[in-house]
Amino acid sequence: MAQAILLAACDSTYTEPHTYPEGEAAPRMMNNQPEVMQEISIENENFSIDVYPNPTKSGINLYYNSANEGMVKLEVKDLLGKVIYTNFIYNRIGHIYIPLNQLSSGMYLLSLSKNQRTIYTNKIIKED
Repeated sequence: MAQAILLAACDSTYTEPHTYPEGEAAPRMMNNQPEVMQEISIENENFSIDVYPNPTKSGINLYYNSANEGMVKLEVKDLLGKVIYTNFIYNRIGHIYIPLNQLSSGMYLLSLSKNQRTIYTNKIIKED
C-alpha cells in the first residue's frame, strides 16, 4: 500500500538502499554536504536545492537558491498525507534545518510549493 501511495504522490517507487559495489566509492562529500546541488527548472522556476543527509536519524538540512523572488512553502508529510512540518522560505537563498528526531522511522515526503503549485518533491527516510 505504501508503494502505491508513494507512486501516486511522487511518480516514483521506493527501492531499498544498497552499498556501493566493491571498488566504487560513494559520492564525495565536503562537510557532510554533497558537492553539487540539484538544479531544477519548472516552467518559469529556476532553482537549486540540496537536501541532506538522507537517510537521517535526527533531521535534514535544506539549502535553497532561486533565481526568482517569492515565498516558497516547505512541507514534510507522512505517506498518508498528514502534514508533519511546515515552514516558509522568504529569501531567494535560504537554509533550513528540519528536525525529525521526534518522528518514528519510516518514509516521509518533502515538498516545496510556490503560488499553490508544487515545484519539488523528494522522499526522506528517517532511521532510528
